Amino acid sequence: MIENPFLIPPQVEGPQSRSWGRGFAFGFKGPVESVQPGVDFDVEDVDAFNQGTVFGQDLAIQGLIFTDNPCVDLNREPPPDIPELVFNGRDIASVVPKIPKFSLKLSGVVFGAITTFIDLSIALKTHFDDPNQALQEYGTRLRDLLMAMHRGTDIDFFIGCAVDLDRRGCELAVTRIFRDPGPAAAALELGRPGPNFLVEWVSDQPGVALLVESGVKQ
Repeated sequence: MIENPFLIPPQVEGPQSRSWGRGFAFGFKGPVESVQPGVDFDVEDVDAFNQGTVFGQDLAIQGLIFTDNPCVDLNREPPPDIPELVFNGRDIASVVPKIPKFSLKLSGVVFGAITTFIDLSIALKTHFDDPNQALQEYGTRLRDLLMAMHRGTDIDFFIGCAVDLDRRGCELAVTRIFRDPGPAAAALELGRPGPNFLVEWVSDQPGVALLVESGVKQ
């Protein structure tokens, strides 16, 4: 898993880790541009910020790994502490109708992506008793961070998902987090029968995700 290189125990956070996290969010948000931190907005450590910016720009293209295992066992019961997102777009019940609680299981995938991305951006891991509270709090923190950097109020990313119900223990395979839908869609060419689809998440509605594409390989 990717981690903030300056967030090293026992140091919980500090000027370098906060600056790197800001740079990561700034770079991932895009577009690539020259930056003069300290002029446009405050940065505690310019070198750490620049390192984070380059890293974020690279991952916007290459994709951000948010899980150690890209496989999801759709036949297992989901954890009890997963917040269920609202999915807009295609009727999620029709995507994989044979799998019980598919919406909740997909919510777990997206929730893991959200927490990974925002933990990197805010350079602080916080634990919440209520996962729905965590989702809202994470979204608020990210919006506040982007506003402080004059980068708008939201950021969106895409995850590709490919289904093969015959792959026991890996019925759902997920891609990395991508800034644009094109690379996520391209990453779906995994030789799976489908359905294959993209999920879009936008930080201004942290509890909502959008199914933006779905299809079955011919």
